Amino acid sequence: MEERRRRTRVPFQGEAEFNVEGAERLKVNVRDLSLSGVYLFSQRKFPVGASCRVRLKLIEGSDKLFLELQGRIVRTDEEGMGIKFEEMTPLNFYHLKRLIEHNMEDSERVEMELVAGGWG
Repeated sequence: MEERRRRTRVPFQGEAEFNVEGAERLKVNVRDLSLSGVYLFSQRKFPVGASCRVRLKLIEGSDKLFLELQGRIVRTDEEGMGIKFEEMTPLNFYHLKRLIEHNMEDSERVEMELVAGGWG
């Protein structure tokens, strides 16, 4: 299978809330994270292509510190779903970038990826 990811993914153990329009909000766990997407563990699956919203908790135990990200489901498998981010505020992008840098061994790689490939 050809690798199509343009962003480095980092392992991230944390909680998120996830919902597709018209469905209840689910509490899920995060497997990994990048500037362009997230993988969520979930027994409940939704159709590929569905628009969704992800609230990623930044600090465990706090309901006030989170990133709100708009995305689209791009794949599902037996463990969960891959979400591609489509929309976020500049402040959320900044916090997401810092979170990824904090979880990478080579934090300068994030900057190199941004310069080389733009946002998408």
